[in-house]
Amino acid sequence: MGKVEGRGFMNPVADADLAALHEASLRILREMGVQVEHEAMRERLQESGSQVKEGRVYFPAEVVEESLAQVPSSFTLYGRSLDCTVSLDGQQMWGTHPGVVPWIRDLESGEFRSATLADVADTTRLMDAMENVHVVMSSLVEGTDVPPKEGIPRAFAVVLANTVKPLFGPGPTNGYEAQMAVALARAVRGDTEHLRRYPLCTPFICPISPLYFPEDIVDALVVLAEAGVPTCIISQPTLGLTSPYTLASGIALSHAEVLAGIVMVQEVAPGLPVLHHATPNIADMRTVVSTTGGPELGLMRGTIAALARWCRIPSSVHGLHTSSPYLDLQVGQEKALNGLQVALGRPDLLGGVGILANGLATAYEAIVVDNEILGAIFRVVEGCRVDEDHLALEVIARVVAGESFLGQPHTVKHLRSGEVWEPCLAMRHEAVNALAGESTKDMVERAHDIVQRLLREHSVTPLSEEVQSEMEEILSCGRQT
Repeated sequence: MGKVEGRGFMNPVADADLAALHEASLRILREMGVQVEHEAMRERLQESGSQVKEGRVYFPAEVVEESLAQVPSSFTLYGRSLDCTVSLDGQQMWGTHPGVVPWIRDLESGEFRSATLADVADTTRLMDAMENVHVVMSSLVEGTDVPPKEGIPRAFAVVLANTVKPLFGPGPTNGYEAQMAVALARAVRGDTEHLRRYPLCTPFICPISPLYFPEDIVDALVVLAEAGVPTCIISQPTLGLTSPYTLASGIALSHAEVLAGIVMVQEVAPGLPVLHHATPNIADMRTVVSTTGGPELGLMRGTIAALARWCRIPSSVHGLHTSSPYLDLQVGQEKALNGLQVALGRPDLLGGVGILANGLATAYEAIVVDNEILGAIFRVVEGCRVDEDHLALEVIARVVAGESFLGQPHTVKHLRSGEVWEPCLAMRHEAVNALAGESTKDMVERAHDIVQRLLREHSVTPLSEEVQSEMEEILSCGRQT
């Protein structure tokens, strides 16, 4: 997991606009408040300066800002091996993917079907092999073949067994699922102290838009914060349904919900790392379906990435989204356009790998295709280096004097330096052969071949038998409660 260094970024949003968005979020929290269906948390918040009325919490701006000041501006995630790290410090961008989707395109038939726990294992192992996926979500797909109560813990255990990379998730929906997630992560890490010191995962909780934290969700938040693991707050308003139908309002509302979650986390565990993750969507008002393919998605989420950075909070933003369920031209257009817009906002984690159909489905081949899109985006945001070596005036002079560019050591050096990004799937020289009438595979066919090879050949260091046994005991005890 090498680091990508030397990337330069533009600021896509003016600081004055970011300040206005943040102030709007503070007004939402101060004047409209948040419904918190958790008596103990309401009492905590009231004692620390927030106002509580009829189950609604009104957060003064100074309370929010004090909590923000406690959130570390950076933290490090560790994989199973402590040598496998991802630093969320604003200096570089890392790739990840979303979850948890119920449908997957079958690798053999090409038809969509319900995802299973076996798909959780295979998609995770595939993500483990992707060079541009640095943090693995727990999990990309839902194991619909296990009882709902066991779904999140079982999937998390499968993910832990099928990747050595740091993890984003799982997303517990209640205190029990949060306890199971912490217990499984602790089993892999060895003990509580090592899990706190070398966090293996960043679980997330999701309030309900607009401005509602159910009791079960707050229970999960409390369990995670008390365990000392970094926690992510995900806000998902839909413009036109659970948010006003303007980009700025969706940004302000989602940012407000994340801020409210941050305050609650800091109430339980001051100084605990928190990951900012606001992912507003847009409703198609003819069908009232939440959509993620339009260019406005990238505009909103790129702005959110810039806003989190302005607040000095590590962020994750999913950008490689599409409304298409097919591996077609629409997918490439929407994912590349939205992904690049989000990347320009400089999130610490750029996600969306593998996602199709407005976040409802995935395909094995999409994982490989999106890995390539991420590689291209990373190269674009790296920019054009302008220095003596890259200007290469002496090389030009030698060639003008009679030498060849092909024979220059400088050419060989930069063939290997990554100056020009090399795709795995996209056609380059093969295009000429295709024009001459030769049979060539398209990108999806090439991706399909890569998936089959990786699922056949890519292996992940297994968990020790002792850890596997402890995890199975945790899961068995969970089934009995």
